[in-house]
Order: sequence, then structure tokens, then C-alpha cells
Amino acid sequence: MVTDSRYEELATVWAAARAIGSLGSATIEDLREHAAGYISPSFSLRPGARCVDLGSGVGVPGVLLAMLHPETAWRLLDANERRCEIAGRAVRAVGLDDRVDVVHGRADDFAREPLWRSAHDLVVARLFGPPSEVAECGIPLLAEQGSLVVSASEDTTMAWLSADLSPLAAAVIEQWETNSGAYIRVQRTAGTIADRLPRRQAARRRDPLF
Repeated sequence: MVTDSRYEELATVWAAARAIGSLGSATIEDLREHAAGYISPSFSLRPGARCVDLGSGVGVPGVLLAMLHPETAWRLLDANERRCEIAGRAVRAVGLDDRVDVVHGRADDFAREPLWRSAHDLVVARLFGPPSEVAECGIPLLAEQGSLVVSASEDTTMAWLSADLSPLAAAVIEQWETNSGAYIRVQRTAGTIADRLPRRQAARRRDPLF
């Protein structure tokens, strides 16, 4: 049972998101449990870890993960300005604006920026897109040994497990399930990622990496 009063503040902010169809009917407790599942028992976030929520929408799961891991710093990235506004309100409502930034923009733009590329310990993705899109946009954001953790369905799990991620200098290293969902962890390995990656959306969809 969630008792932290900050979750009540989140519920109030996210009511606006539900009203415009940007968040489903899951309760705050359900969302919190799902967010907690992104960190498996086999790895942990170091103090000061730099994290990105890719396609964060209104701040799920990034805001919740930032609350659960108070020594981490987050960037919540989304291309939709309206959703970013709600995410920003959520961040301020729970007092996280000193270590959580809401960023409006496209992942394929920021993944080319020197201050973003190869600069993060963790990237999470909940509803960003198909596995090939998540991989091509998310993995270039990771520092070596950083992890991309995605929420997975039965179909996307098979896609991840069969994917050749060598062009992105990465490999699937773990999968797990909780009562709130299934997850895949991809780790950035030694090696370089071609400067041309990630490609623009049209090219990615025309010719997916896998």
C-alpha cells in the first residue's frame, strides 16, 4: 500500500493526463509497482547515476523511479509538448525539480548531442515504440556498461532475444518478470556506435535494424 503523501500529489496531477488520454486507468500503486520492476535484483543504481526515461510521456515511469531511487538524476524526454507540461507539474509536485529535468524533443536529435550521447548509466522505455526503435534511439545514450531496460510483452521479448545488437555495441543480458510486468535489460558493451545512428524516423521505419 502506497502511503507517501507525495503519491497523492501525483494522483492529482496525473488526473489531467487521464482526462486527455495520456495515461490509462492504472492506479498510482500499480504504476509504482510497475516502475519498481525496472530495477532487477541483479543490478542496482549507483549514487549519482544519470538516467533517461525515453518517451516519458507524463512522467511514467521516470518520476516514480526518481522517487524510489533518491540518489539518482533523471532526464524525462518526450516529443509531445503537452505531455511534457504535465510531467513537469508532476516533478514539481513531488519536489524533484533539483534532480529531474523534463526535456521536450526528439530522442534521435538528443542521441547525437555530445552532452547526451554515451553519457548515461540507465535508459528506461515503457511505450516508446517497437524494439528496433527503442534500441536505435536508446542505446546511443548509454555510457559503456550502461543499461537499457524496457517493459516487454511476449512478442517484444522474442524480438529482443533474437536481435543482433552488435551494430549498437550492445547485448541482451537479462530478462525477468514481476507481478507488474516483464522486463528486458540490454547492456552497452565496449566498442563504438556509428555516427549515423540513430537515423531519422522515416529511415528507421523503412529499414529497421532488426
